[in-house]
Amino acid sequence: ADRAMAQQPQTQYEIRNLNSLAFPKGRQPRCELTGLPATVECDTPHITLYYATREHAEQAWHGIMNKIAPLLGPLRASAVVVGSEEDRAKRDYTLNMSKRALIDLCQQEASKFLVAGRYELAIPGAIQAISFLKDIHG
Repeated sequence: ADRAMAQQPQTQYEIRNLNSLAFPKGRQPRCELTGLPATVECDTPHITLYYATREHAEQAWHGIMNKIAPLLGPLRASAVVVGSEEDRAKRDYTLNMSKRALIDLCQQEASKFLVAGRYELAIPGAIQAISFLKDIHG
């Protein structure tokens, strides 16, 4: 019983074929790993992620997304443009600090998989770290 309590609960996910008709023309989602047009979606309680193949979705989920999916929803949500300039500056600062923390987590997870020789699982964390770095530094 103690061992079961020590384990972190895993977020549930479901991979399904993507209904491309559900998106406006020219707005086809792109794969989180490759940037190719998505054919499947990985649905979690927190966010829906898109991938070119089921294999990409599984690789990304086990590589990093199972750890960061609960945090991605708020980060990717459209910012409400209300409040003072000071409120917006605080929100931007908080988002940047969150992204910096996620960069560290993604790099740590990628490094852990590299050391373990599970190279295919290191790729998603490295790609996410690069994506957050581009968000911050352009």
